[in-house]
Amino acid sequence: MSDKGLRIDIAAQIGALDLRIKEVWPARGVTALFGPSGHGKTSILRQIAGFSQPDEGRISFKTEDWVNRATKRFVPPHLRPIGFVHQGGKLLPKTVYKNLSYAEARSPKRSINPLPQSWDKGALIERFELGGLLERTPDQLSGGECQRVALAQAILSQPRLLLLDEPMSALDGNRKAALLSLLGELAAVHDVAMVYVSHDIGEVAQIADRVSIVRDGHIVETGAPVDVLNRHGFQTEGSARTGTVLAGVVSAHDAEMNLMSIAIGPHVLKLALDVNRPTGSVLRLIVHADNVVLSTEVPTGLSVRNALTGVISAIQPAATALADVTMELDGTDGDTLVASVTRSAVTELGLTVGQSIHALIKTAVLAR
Repeated sequence: MSDKGLRIDIAAQIGALDLRIKEVWPARGVTALFGPSGHGKTSILRQIAGFSQPDEGRISFKTEDWVNRATKRFVPPHLRPIGFVHQGGKLLPKTVYKNLSYAEARSPKRSINPLPQSWDKGALIERFELGGLLERTPDQLSGGECQRVALAQAILSQPRLLLLDEPMSALDGNRKAALLSLLGELAAVHDVAMVYVSHDIGEVAQIADRVSIVRDGHIVETGAPVDVLNRHGFQTEGSARTGTVLAGVVSAHDAEMNLMSIAIGPHVLKLALDVNRPTGSVLRLIVHADNVVLSTEVPTGLSVRNALTGVISAIQPAATALADVTMELDGTDGDTLVASVTRSAVTELGLTVGQSIHALIKTAVLAR
């Protein structure tokens, strides 16, 4: 068998959930599973890990079959080169230091591309800010602290594949952004693949190399994060908010004004300066539709500084008094932006498909 990534072709009846997955994901980078609760994301992780077995089918990673129901092959979880971070961060009833030491002692001595010293126990204690927690037991930790320890523990097991189930749900925004950057480095530089489950569109937009949408035990689409999240992401969990994920490049820093410029095709948005995003960095932004104002004329005399131009490509009235207006941004390869406006505004402004329009963005946030 050649190295063909993570291959899943299984069927499993799990309670009322009819899980049927047939996917091939690269054995590199980050694959995010995204979709409503109860539709099978965690069940997919458990199948990959070997905590559950399918009724039929096969799972393989690189050159090895992990489960093959036809041949009755089953590799138990502890023999698979995986690290698993459960929701909430499950830990042994020992001190944080002993949890980390246990993971380190049980890790295989990887002869091919072992993680460097910058990812050893001492380095991870510093990187995950665990120094003040080492003598505490899990019952003395907050939810976010448990998650940080569980992430460090999983990395210390020297995995080839990290399975992450809502690993940052209890973390604050700044710490979450920093740890997502660390995981991105681990995936990009050190040959550790990841399957990442989250309900947070910002997390997924920041870290994912590809996104799979999970519904009713099936994967309905896999593809590039911007495309897939814009088609499906804002409808997850029944949220009434709509919006857009945009990809851009940091083009300049303005330390005096504490701003950075982000180029999206010929357009430039200015956001609060983030010194951890050097010029040339590729990043993703989230713009919620209710933070976009439309104008049929060039806007002047306003405090809103971020303005884009484009052509209206769709107008979708909602069941409420609102309508979603989609515009294709000028000078881009089909990039779009969604604005939520009242239906009366659509009528009064005479908005129609094909019309040129100006969009003012009140707030855009970096994906994190």
